[in-house]
Amino acid sequence: MSTAAEDPSLFSTLTSTGVHKRSQGRLVRQITLAVLLAGIAIGCFQLSDTYLSDAAAGLRLGLPAFLFAMGAWGSYRLIHWPRFADFLVAVQGELDKVNWASWDYLFRATGVVLVTMVIAAGFLWVCDFVWVYLFEFIGFLRVQATK
Repeated sequence: MSTAAEDPSLFSTLTSTGVHKRSQGRLVRQITLAVLLAGIAIGCFQLSDTYLSDAAAGLRLGLPAFLFAMGAWGSYRLIHWPRFADFLVAVQGELDKVNWASWDYLFRATGVVLVTMVIAAGFLWVCDFVWVYLFEFIGFLRVQATK
């Protein structure tokens, strides 16, 4: 069982400057940080563009910049929180075990999917055409001519 000294709280991690397991899970941490920063940036831009559009320039630019800076610091500290960092290290370990498809196989499989979708779309178009014609022929469906 871990103690508070071994597993600090999120708040104590936010106020520290240490790095937890610096070299482990580096790629997943960088991607996670980039995604978090992109989400924060989009949110700050939307805040500036919509809710603060009529505000003074100082507030319109200052508040989103401040919120982005706080969000960036929080995101950076989050990926070094021991519990979350250990999760990201485990994710990287599992991704390293994945047997990724080759580019050649990927292109062939994509071609098969696209051809299958075109054939299915054509079949559904033919079925639709046949049913509409049949229903119009027996008088069940009446189509009004457009002028």
